[in-house]
Amino acid sequence: MKNELRFNDNGKFRILMLSDMHSGSDFNHKMIKGIEALVEEAKPDFVMLGGDQCLCVAKEKIKPYFEKIIEPILKRNIPWAAIFGNHDRECGIDIEEEMEIYETIKGFVGEKGPKDLSGTGNYIIP
Repeated sequence: MKNELRFNDNGKFRILMLSDMHSGSDFNHKMIKGIEALVEEAKPDFVMLGGDQCLCVAKEKIKPYFEKIIEPILKRNIPWAAIFGNHDRECGIDIEEEMEIYETIKGFVGEKGPKDLSGTGNYIIP
């Protein structure tokens, strides 16, 4: 595990869940502003992306594209993880490849999951 999650100084742990961004190659920059506002208001200790990130861009552009979308999370050094939705399989790469990309992005605390368990993204965050 890259980062160990901990309660904050006041003994609490706040999670922000973002889901169904459905970002394509023509995503709206207002979405980033919306994520910025949510992160600023919630002040989360952890962000969970709940699937359907749907990065319909060329494989070599996915990482910089996705880093731009979650910039409000990255610039605050907030740990994050992701699971997959039904549309994540529709974007030109499989979810195993998408998970490999996530694993290279700063602050990601997820993992592919155990080899003896079917599927990708089956993991526990301690």
